[in-house]
Amino acid sequence: MEWARKGITINNIGPGVVTSPTAVANYGPLGEMMFGNTEKIIPMGKLGQVDEHLVAPTMFFLSPACVYVTGTVQLTTPAPQGLLLIIKDKR
Repeated sequence: MEWARKGITINNIGPGVVTSPTAVANYGPLGEMMFGNTEKIIPMGKLGQVDEHLVAPTMFFLSPACVYVTGTVQLTTPAPQGLLLIIKDKR
């Protein structure tokens, strides 16, 4: 919170399991099996997609609509898996 006085806000996005063709390819033959098995245990029945689950909250945190928001975590998952840190210098 001490950075807010200097015009710097720090917010987080807590994504669940997010997949992309690159993510699947990075795991080689295990990628499809790993992401497929994970999808089965997610309550909503589908994996997160970058364009659906990460872009909108990122754009919010970088927009003027977020000028008075700092120190928050926007969860975009049925269960927190990780964090994407957004730091915006408004000076």
